[in-house]
Amino acid sequence: MAIEGLNSISINPINSSIPGKEKAAGVKGEFANQLDGLLKDNFSKTQELAKPLEIKFSNHAIERMRSRGIHFQPETLQRIDSAVNRASEKGAKETLVIAEDSALIVNIENKTVVTVMDKNMLKENIFTNIDAAVIV
Repeated sequence: MAIEGLNSISINPINSSIPGKEKAAGVKGEFANQLDGLLKDNFSKTQELAKPLEIKFSNHAIERMRSRGIHFQPETLQRIDSAVNRASEKGAKETLVIAEDSALIVNIENKTVVTVMDKNMLKENIFTNIDAAVIV
């Protein structure tokens, strides 16, 4: 069964028709501990990616993303969401979040992305009315 949203991680159930399955199910030792740890790590990462985002995108930000061809991978959106939460904990109000080749201005109180710019617009641009910056 593939875990949705993660193309590189899949978990295949043990087929009951595999000879020696009973013996494999009772595997002990270092290998079993490593396998157990790997499965728990992958499950934990999947759960982190599966949690809903707290950030929202304003209509203006959505239009800017469309017109500038900006797209974010789910993992990047999770990092942006986390950055907004960290900025909120520090008392920020309006934050510049730099993610990959884009910059976002975020209203922290509303957890709303106000606008989005691509890397070409970052050059020689001056960002005003921000009180924090986070690089993700």
